[in-house]
Amino acid sequence: MFSYAENKILNYAGFAVAGSASEAANSFPITHELLKRQGPDGIAVLESALWESVSAQSYPYFQLNRGLVNEHDGSSAATLAFLVDWENISREYIGEHTKLVADVHAQALVFDFSSRKVLASYPVAMQIIDVVEGEADADAGRRLIERIYIGTNQRTIFQAFAERLNTLELGSGHKNSIRVVSVELEDKALEVLASYNQSANRFKRIVADQFGKRLSDNLKTPYIPYSNGVAIGAKMAARFANGDVYQLELPEPDYRVHLTVRGFKKVMLDSTIAETAWAYGSYIRVSVNNFDDSRSYLDAPFKFGAVKRVPAGAGPLDDWSAFQESTFSLFDQMASQVMQPDRGWLEQWSEGRQVERQLTEFNNQVIQRSR
Repeated sequence: MFSYAENKILNYAGFAVAGSASEAANSFPITHELLKRQGPDGIAVLESALWESVSAQSYPYFQLNRGLVNEHDGSSAATLAFLVDWENISREYIGEHTKLVADVHAQALVFDFSSRKVLASYPVAMQIIDVVEGEADADAGRRLIERIYIGTNQRTIFQAFAERLNTLELGSGHKNSIRVVSVELEDKALEVLASYNQSANRFKRIVADQFGKRLSDNLKTPYIPYSNGVAIGAKMAARFANGDVYQLELPEPDYRVHLTVRGFKKVMLDSTIAETAWAYGSYIRVSVNNFDDSRSYLDAPFKFGAVKRVPAGAGPLDDWSAFQESTFSLFDQMASQVMQPDRGWLEQWSEGRQVERQLTEFNNQVIQRSR
């Protein structure tokens, strides 16, 4: 996708979160609080743990330089950041126990420090599930998120990030770029968001980021992060552990993705004395066009129902987290159809043969040219 310096240096910018300080406090409250914790050296504990993981190995395609990014002269301006873009805690009460699910999603974000232009993004994520006796206290979620970052006796997201860097080959030739440029929420989707007191703008960003990351993971292609709005010169904010906030410019993509969230539906499938099965349905439309929207490669509806089996006697369900997981699963399923279309799946969850033809063109004309 981009060229880097002859000496193959990738400068290291460290830990960052997407958005400004106020946005980070609302979108990533636990991460935001953890970033305030400093070690004896005055450096944020999360920053130190991240560097410890990434510096523990060498990388086959580049050398990582921890020197201050503003010291370079522009000849090697490619810069790497660990950028958090989603944090979530869900709770379910099962009898006399509480099931907790913690998620952190991030990006290996590469940008040109001189121009502040994003060059590529590669996803990394981690989930921890825990079951505690009784009702979990208010700090239970915080402890799980902390374990994701700096837990002992387990693989952390920083280690997963370092492993992801082993595959980060910064090629010298140009490849086409993909970016979600718009997310629309239809009335049925907005009604569900409102019923769970969810921010529409925040959910748009989550949908765009999750679609891009799951497309990237499944199809092994980089993507350009999302920014609200489709205007030329779109920017995204990134707030770093040292307090610096950069406005990073997002390049105009070669391929533009438009997503429409049509709605959600919760349906009881069956119920017995032992358990009840619920289906959480998510409905979207995916459109992929060329650089000026004059040609369409894919324009199709997709839906998917994730099934949750709930034991008898369980407490209130975390329906909103289930809807989110259903949406993310839909993105995974749709992406897997691009390389190996399954007509049976497409008949059930889309429009069959017609969409199969579109997915083939999407693969040949977009994905293969973006790798």
